[in-house]
Amino acid sequence: MPQSEKCPISPNYKKPFTPVVDSYETDNDFKFFVELPGVGKGDIKLDIKDKLLTLSGEVKATTEENAGNARFTERTLGAFSRTISLHNNVSVDKIQAKLENGVLAITVPKGVPSVKKSITIN
Repeated sequence: MPQSEKCPISPNYKKPFTPVVDSYETDNDFKFFVELPGVGKGDIKLDIKDKLLTLSGEVKATTEENAGNARFTERTLGAFSRTISLHNNVSVDKIQAKLENGVLAITVPKGVPSVKKSITIN
């Protein structure tokens, strides 16, 4: 059970984690920056279906956090999912994703539409 569900005085008590996303468009691509503090790239999954980019994963508590009784918690832990609609003219097979310093940078190049099911995070 996420720490935020164990501690009713938490401002995030039973509140699901929703990553925040910034989106930018350049002449050549669309860029998305997703805040995922404390999440490893092995805990993130990126999939594409019907022009929808779905980011899912889990923010996990450490062993130390699960060892004691929470006095208060402010972080939100647990599973998350976020779906972003993609533009019609994107090259799905050329999407790149990189996780660095708690920020997942996703680059979606403009171009001829193509089909790809999942994306590797570098």
